[in-house]
Amino acid sequence: MGTWHDREPIIKDNYGIRKLTPQECLALMGFPEEFNFPDISIRSAYKQVGNSVCVPIVNKISKKI
Repeated sequence: MGTWHDREPIIKDNYGIRKLTPQECLALMGFPEEFNFPDISIRSAYKQVGNSVCVPIVNKISKKI
């Protein structure tokens, strides 16, 4: 996702269009619900999620190898 304003994750829900929270982004990437970032800014949290990998996919690929 990076830091560009046009790369922010958004979703349309019953209240309109909004940005996904860092926790929602982590869930989409397969992180456990209890995973939290230490005390970092929200912008840094989005950046860290964008720099991560999708854990379940990596797990399946590694088992195939």
